[in-house]
Amino acid sequence: MARSQIAAYLAQSDARRLNLGCGHNVLPGWLNVDLEGGRHGKTFMNALRPFPLPDASIDAILCEHLIEHVPAEGGVFLLKEAFRVLKPGGVIRVITPDLEGLARMCVQAPNDAERRYLDFVAQLHKRPSIEPSDALNYIFYEYGHRHIYSVARLRAVLDEAGFKDISESRAGAPSNPAFIGAEGHPAFMGAENDAIEAFALEAVKPER
Repeated sequence: MARSQIAAYLAQSDARRLNLGCGHNVLPGWLNVDLEGGRHGKTFMNALRPFPLPDASIDAILCEHLIEHVPAEGGVFLLKEAFRVLKPGGVIRVITPDLEGLARMCVQAPNDAERRYLDFVAQLHKRPSIEPSDALNYIFYEYGHRHIYSVARLRAVLDEAGFKDISESRAGAPSNPAFIGAEGHPAFMGAENDAIEAFALEAVKPER
């Protein structure tokens, strides 16, 4: 079923865009893949196994809040598969919690935006208030997370996979037009909170 859905998408789509680990964020015109595929417009795919996609078949990949849910070695595999299936000149955007930013709140007084983020996390966990260290521990030990990245570490993994022109931004603020309006977390937690919690790296598969 999944392979036939993927084949049908590739056959009918000129701009082929892969929403990797889409969750509830099912995007029109994208190939939305997830472990919970088979319903609500999602196609089953396990990102820790070889992607059932031909080499150089995809123009853009959105990987929003997925890579932190797999072990570090799984993240390396995932990005190498993403590189394989992207066309030369294709782009990827990876959004994930910001280890350094969250840790910084634990050693410096949170600013107003960070306090609003902490209020959101407290509300999410039905607590009257939390400390920055609580938010950091939630990122490590809740939500099914397995590995939390610094910008430098994720940049190194993308580079190891073969990507070039790696640029940093905040969650919800893409620079490549392919990703504008595509992310789902801003609707869930608010754009400001999402930008406090997570960073993004965009990268390109070289033409050669």
